[in-house]
Amino acid sequence: MESEIYTGAPVPEIPRFVRTRRKTFSELRQVVRDVRCRLYHTACKIPAAVVFCRKQNGVRIYFLCSLATGREMTLHYVDVNDKDELSTCQTLFESKFHTTQSCSYARSSKEEQLQLERKRVMMCGIAAFDYVAPGHFAFSSSGSVFRCRDELLLGGVDRGVFPEEVRNNEQNRRTRLEPQMCPFDPNVMAYIAHNDIWEEFNRFTGFWWAPCPTTDSCAARSASPLRTGTGSPAGRGAKCPTRYSILYEVVDESDVEIVELPSATGGVEEYHFPRAGTPNAKSSLRLVSFSIGPDGTFVDISYAQISNPFIDAAEYVLRAGWTPDARHVWAQLLNRQQDTLKLLLIWVQRKSDEEVPPASGTYGISMMETESKVSEFSADISDDGLITNAAVLLEEKSSVWINVHDVLHFLPSDSSSSLGVVFPTRDAAPSPTSDVGIDVPLCDAVDDAVMENGLGNDHYWNSIPNPTPAEDQHQDRGDCVQQPNHHRGASPSAPRILEFVWASEMTGFRHLYLYRIDLATGVCIERRPLTSGDWEAFVSPECSLVVTIESHLAQPPFARLYRLVTCEDNGGNTVHCPGGDVDIMLKQKSVNLASPGGLRRYMPQLKLIGNLMEPASVDERYRVPELFRHQLSSGDTVYGVIFKPRSLDESRPHKFPTVLTIYGGPEVQLVTNSFKGMRHLRQHLLSSEDFCVVTMDCRGSRNRGVAFESHLKGRMGQVEIQDQVEVLQWLAEDRGYMDMSRVAIHGWSYGGYLSLMALTQRPDIFKLAVAGAPVTQWNLYDTGYTERYMGLPETNREGYHRGSVLSHVTQFPDEEGRLMLIHGLMDENVHFAHTTSLIQALVKAGKPYRLQVYPQERHSLRHLATSEHYETTLLSFLQDNL
Repeated sequence: MESEIYTGAPVPEIPRFVRTRRKTFSELRQVVRDVRCRLYHTACKIPAAVVFCRKQNGVRIYFLCSLATGREMTLHYVDVNDKDELSTCQTLFESKFHTTQSCSYARSSKEEQLQLERKRVMMCGIAAFDYVAPGHFAFSSSGSVFRCRDELLLGGVDRGVFPEEVRNNEQNRRTRLEPQMCPFDPNVMAYIAHNDIWEEFNRFTGFWWAPCPTTDSCAARSASPLRTGTGSPAGRGAKCPTRYSILYEVVDESDVEIVELPSATGGVEEYHFPRAGTPNAKSSLRLVSFSIGPDGTFVDISYAQISNPFIDAAEYVLRAGWTPDARHVWAQLLNRQQDTLKLLLIWVQRKSDEEVPPASGTYGISMMETESKVSEFSADISDDGLITNAAVLLEEKSSVWINVHDVLHFLPSDSSSSLGVVFPTRDAAPSPTSDVGIDVPLCDAVDDAVMENGLGNDHYWNSIPNPTPAEDQHQDRGDCVQQPNHHRGASPSAPRILEFVWASEMTGFRHLYLYRIDLATGVCIERRPLTSGDWEAFVSPECSLVVTIESHLAQPPFARLYRLVTCEDNGGNTVHCPGGDVDIMLKQKSVNLASPGGLRRYMPQLKLIGNLMEPASVDERYRVPELFRHQLSSGDTVYGVIFKPRSLDESRPHKFPTVLTIYGGPEVQLVTNSFKGMRHLRQHLLSSEDFCVVTMDCRGSRNRGVAFESHLKGRMGQVEIQDQVEVLQWLAEDRGYMDMSRVAIHGWSYGGYLSLMALTQRPDIFKLAVAGAPVTQWNLYDTGYTERYMGLPETNREGYHRGSVLSHVTQFPDEEGRLMLIHGLMDENVHFAHTTSLIQALVKAGKPYRLQVYPQERHSLRHLATSEHYETTLLSFLQDNL
């Protein structure tokens, strides 16, 4: 066998890729339009906000998706009969309804625009809707509120329904948002008007209907925990007017600073904006109760404030609502440092009521006789005569921060003295030897009546991503996070069984599992993997139908409908769930769903019914991005994706200019094995012009657990670039076609901030930076976000100083063409003041920069002309300087 002998001759260098000519701005704009067009055609209609409605002989599935004619979102539906025959997708509304509604961001009211910004919704039309079974809908559009009822037959070919506008009596019509129908009387509706709506913890509503009447009859009235009616019964059992009750939050912003931002009309708009370290708004919970008279008017209206020391002492009211029987109000509270969460149960009653709960002890609940027992109790009487006894059901503490979620479920009960609650908790800073995961405590008072009656099909379990700190110990599959995903319900054949679907969030993948827990014994009797690959799922309340959104990097997403096939119990075995330890605490029994060993595999049992939406085809010029992973010197494994340059020929490689597109902050995961289409427009655009584009999720990113995410706690901007550079250098050596002498960095928002920090910290690596809407000083950003990760300014002065771009302004390069700033003048999130303060410092230090301002844009670029100009400007700047 022949062998090659090294003769000592130098290894030939890989030549640099050089453009034959530079394109004009007009030519680059045409490139932008061409790439936009190609990616736009790969986008298909993807269902969102899926709702299942049982009808005669089948199920109707409602969802939001865009019309075939453009970017307008509206309601659609498909029918599946009891024979699993699937109808074609149809719009719920008559076509002429869409022609009467404006679908223009520019024509939207200020309130609607700000709501779309906070929700990160780029589409127009119907962004959300309220649904009450069977078939009642309410939604806002063009500043008005609409409602309709679907009475179309299952499998029919009717032309749709025409929503009616809910008109008010005001002469000056104002924008109305977030309509919600009364759950037991959809003819009664509430909505938001006249006030601004802000959010920080992914909550977009500030009022909650009582799920059932608070007084149905005079007999029931004497036992009702909320008595606000004044009927005059003829005797015991005589009918009284139905009482409607709404819990709502009142926010006092009188102590919050006011900032002035430019408006679209050339004037200024005033906003209450709490900067880090300054006073926050104060929240209080109140109740309004009323009846409806014979003439349809609201009568016997009463208001009351819930007076409670726990609420008064809390900095943030995260979530609130009612228990299913309307006997209690609950609230999630968070302190200013965001390291202590309390789940509060509030028993509400009038002073005039005959039955008053004790002033100490517990009422209506019996928690586990362990360390999770009710830890605090209070009783208060407000000035308006409302007695509020409150018990802290659960208190979660963290040495890092609390990641807020939406997973809370009260188990129904026929007993007035029992209550079961499901709420995930986790230790945010676990010891290396502890079992870390999600503890779901259920009250001792989950009695036989609950178990016999099962869990009603009208209940479901919704959640937002909910990462745990569990570090993956199997390098072949990467780290992953358990996420309660949407759903829970009773097993139809075994009412003592709690069923729920759980999403295991691996790095770049979402896998779905079905768990079944015996409520009587607290034993996990079954675990079944339902999917593989990157799936998003919506499960019907009774866990029988599953709508999935499936895709991968080479396949645009499409929607399918499956039937979930159940199977017999497996003998009460505790099974292993990959991806971290997850404990279910049930009636003082710990059900470990992730103990090492004991793994039993089950074949997925999803029966395909059909496609709700057909997948789009990709253009032949589409280049599939390449996923990679790398182990850092710290021992952590990180993941990334490469968009290869169009002219790359790996048999005859050249070194191409490289662009690192970055976010790098908390709450975001960029790298997943899913088709992102237009969301990857910038990356595909740059690779089409022969830039090698790299994106990665390093320490601090989402869905790897709080321990991984908390790497940047108290030191944002100081540690992220080190990981990015380490991976970038390894990748350049490993691939061979990246020119490390020509590297740019570009990001938006937090990514814009890190682009600036990268240019000051590693100007030897990054030749230039393009920073979009960047934070430049954390003491100019808001309290909720900043203090969660940086702490209070007075307790972390060094961290705020080191994390400020202005503290490093002298480290910016002296050469021209290395720094470009982009910002929307009306940005209500990262105010333009961040950029102006940096510009003042750059001018004072004599540093060159280029500035691109978009006067009509907020934090996101909403107008097509603006987006096209920005993308063309980005290409031109990189072409000229890289």
